[in-house]
Amino acid sequence: MINIKKSQSGMTLIETLVYLVLFAIFFGGAISASYNVLEIGGRNQTKVIVQQEGDFLLAKIDWVLSGVDSINEPAAGTSGSLLSVNRVMGLVGGVPQIEAVTIGFPNGDMVIGYPNRVPPATITLSNSNIKITDLNFEHVKSTSNDAEPESVTTTFTITAKTENGADYSQNFYSKTFVRK
Repeated sequence: MINIKKSQSGMTLIETLVYLVLFAIFFGGAISASYNVLEIGGRNQTKVIVQQEGDFLLAKIDWVLSGVDSINEPAAGTSGSLLSVNRVMGLVGGVPQIEAVTIGFPNGDMVIGYPNRVPPATITLSNSNIKITDLNFEHVKSTSNDAEPESVTTTFTITAKTENGADYSQNFYSKTFVRK
């Protein structure tokens, strides 16, 4: 009698299960990595928006303080959440044109105001996607020997929500020397 051996091809049940488990682990890792990349991208985007918004607001405050004639509020040696200055806007016939300018944050938005214009004008400076808290202006008097000139220190915090709803906050600080 002739014995014919049949070669068996294919996979056993255990091999199939091992491959399925390895595929599931690989696929789960790939999904997890993709989610993390997207989440980090959203957080980085929020960080960039907050940084740009803070830089813009500090530049506007610096602009208000450039060419200042006098600081009305806060008084020298004090601090507060409102900055009010008289600013030289230009010369007409050799005479300085002075305009009152304010910066504050009613309702969580930073606004610049021109109270002496008719009608009084206010312009919202901050983005609606952010929240500003702890806005503080400190008016520092010049020292008696003028070693350090008069200055205004500005601090505030900006908070924004990332794409997944988490809060991201950053503190901002600026010290502007007043040149009259």
